[in-house]
Amino acid sequence: MRSRPRLSDDGFTLIELLVSALIMGVVIPALALAFLTVFKLTGSTEQQYEAAHDVQITSTYFSTDAASAAIVNPTTADIGASSDPCGSGAVVEFYWRGADSPTNVDHLAAYTLSGSSLRRLTCSKLSTSSVYSVDNTIPLGTDVTSASATCTGGSCATSSTPAKITLSVSRSGGAQYSAVGTRRAT
Repeated sequence: MRSRPRLSDDGFTLIELLVSALIMGVVIPALALAFLTVFKLTGSTEQQYEAAHDVQITSTYFSTDAASAAIVNPTTADIGASSDPCGSGAVVEFYWRGADSPTNVDHLAAYTLSGSSLRRLTCSKLSTSSVYSVDNTIPLGTDVTSASATCTGGSCATSSTPAKITLSVSRSGGAQYSAVGTRRAT
C-alpha cells in the first residue's frame, strides 16, 4: 500500500494571520502615541529647565549687584557718556566705587535687553576717563520680550539709592519672573 503524503503543519492559518494583524493594529498605535508624548514632553521640560536656569542666574547676580551699589540708575538714561558701551539701552545700572579710588564711581553692572536676550555687562573705567569699557558679558536669559526695573524706598526717576529694586522680566509664551535686590545699609 501506498502511504499518503502528509500535509505539513508549517505556516499560519488565515484566522491566525487576521488575529495577529488585529492585535498589531492596537499595539502599534499605542506605542506610537507613547513615543510622541515623550518627545513632546522633552521639549516642554527643556524649556522649563531653561527658564528656571534664567531665573536662578539672574537672581544671583541681581541681588549681589543691588547690595553692592553706591548708585542705582533704573532708567534708560545713561549716567556715563552717550557712547558708553555699557549703558546704552540698559534696563538698570548699578554703580559702585572701587577700593583703589574711593571718591570716584569706577565700576558698573548694566542689565541690558538686546533683541530677546537679557545680559549683564560689567564695566570699569579709569578715574581719568569718562567712558567705561566692557569687562565681561554674561547672558542671563533668552526669549525675553520685556524687562523693567522698579524701586522701593527711593526714587526711580533719577540716579539715586533706593532701598530695594525689582527687575521684572517677561518671556515669550507668557512666563514672567522677578529678581529683587536690597541694598546694604551704609
